[in-house]
Amino acid sequence: WMAFGPHKVTMQVQMPSNAPTPLHIPKPTTDDSIYQIQIELAPLDLMPHSVHTFLQQVDSKAWDNTHFDLHAGHVLLARRDADADIENNSPFKNTKYAVPSVSFPEFSPLFPHDKYTVAFPGRRETGQDFYINLISNTNNHSPRTDKEGKFVEGEPCFGKIVDENSRKIVDWMDSIKTIHGGIKDGILEEPVTIVSAKIVGV
Repeated sequence: WMAFGPHKVTMQVQMPSNAPTPLHIPKPTTDDSIYQIQIELAPLDLMPHSVHTFLQQVDSKAWDNTHFDLHAGHVLLARRDADADIENNSPFKNTKYAVPSVSFPEFSPLFPHDKYTVAFPGRRETGQDFYINLISNTNNHSPRTDKEGKFVEGEPCFGKIVDENSRKIVDWMDSIKTIHGGIKDGILEEPVTIVSAKIVGV
């Protein structure tokens, strides 16, 4: 994956049983519950560390059989399940740092946190979670000064969902209810499973 890019990654996602298919979502050609999301990664000259980290994760199958399960209103978070890693004897079970992670909060103002972009949380040694921006989060996830006057580093935005069908799947995921009975306020009633992720080219 050392080409200049932009690189592309596809994720096969399995929608939960409690999420009726909207009429505008095209039916998949194989399993009725599995759909595809394509992510176009940022150019390497803008976000080299974050893009390389995500490609390492995908290449090592770190996101296979994981989940989107947290709806925070402005983002939808995918994360690994440490207990499931142990139960399934995953190669990532031994240490939380076994999955490649970002070592610093890389940021480029030329690749902002627009709606349908993909990013890592901004804490150091994170990157075992990633999220999809459900709204424009440019003001909240860019370098900034907080209410107390302290500098806050930006969060690494490294990809975007550009094709219309993939965006429709994200909108559908955005509508799934949480355990509190509503939407946009916590843990999803049933998670969206990332069945597999793969690098599909540049």
